[in-house]
Formats: sequence, C-alpha cells, structure tokens
Amino acid sequence: MRPSVLIVAAIIIYTSAQAFAQTTLYKAVCKDSSFKDADANSDLAAVQGVPITCAGVTISKLANKRLSVQFVIPGQSVLGFGGDEPDLRSNLKFMTLPLKRIYLPGKGNSDVPLTVEGIEGECLLDGKSMLALTGIICIAKLESGSRRQIYEIQSQLVGGGQTIPLSSASPKK
Repeated sequence: MRPSVLIVAAIIIYTSAQAFAQTTLYKAVCKDSSFKDADANSDLAAVQGVPITCAGVTISKLANKRLSVQFVIPGQSVLGFGGDEPDLRSNLKFMTLPLKRIYLPGKGNSDVPLTVEGIEGECLLDGKSMLALTGIICIAKLESGSRRQIYEIQSQLVGGGQTIPLSSASPKK
C-alpha cells in the first residue's frame, strides 16, 4: 500500500475531529469482513453480506480521550468506528473499545464521512500498545427506521504501526 493513502486517511481524521494527539498507521488485510443490511424483522444471520476489504488502518487517540479506528477501504475512502476510552482491564489479551459512533464513507463524491451516533458494538484491539497491534476486529449494529445493518471487520495488521504526532491546537483561521 502506498504511504499517500494512509496520509489521506489521517487528513480525513483531522478534518472530522477538531483536535487530536496522535495517529498510528498500519498496513492491513481484512478477511471475512462484511456489511449486512436487512429489514428490521429479518434474521441478519441468514442475510448474505457484502464483502469488505481494506488496505490500511488508522488509530487516533483524540485530545478528548476518545479513540477512533478507521479502515482505509479501496475506492470508498474510510469506514471508521469511535468510542470513548478503551477498556484495558476486562480482557487480558485485547484492548476493548465500546463503540458510540460509526463513520461511514461520504455519499457521492464527498470525502466527508457520515457520522452515526448511538450504535451498538465494540472493537477488539489485539495487543496492549498502539504501536504493537497484530489485529483489530470491529463489530457494529445500527438500527434506523425499519432497517438494521451490521458491519463486521476482521483485520490482520502487517508490520508495526507508524505514529504521526499531530498538534492538538485548533487550526488557525
């Protein structure tokens, strides 16, 4: 994967969050990952999922202590998940991030992600350091009107993370 793709993802994160402390970039391969969409009365286990692939992952520790995990999806900008502080105690192997929001790829030609609040789910980060993760699994469920959607991403990270320290100061106008 080209470094420019990951830098673009970091820029997208910067525009969607006013200030943050650092972003860690990884090359990644997503396998057995999918998006399912069905009527609220349907059994999503029986629904054929649309496959999701990824080329990289960015993990941002925001200034407000929130954590953002964004997958670089070829041809679709990013698919991201966000939550408050990760839980480091309840699982000895994984950092667990209870999810509060999802960032969906922008509609049309827009690079601005659509943010949906109040979702259910979690991300499991395999490792105890942002620079030494080996995998990330995120599962999120959305309900809107008569529709239900599930996003399930299983990624294997390739190599160590590369951290980009970014200023937490607000951009000057």
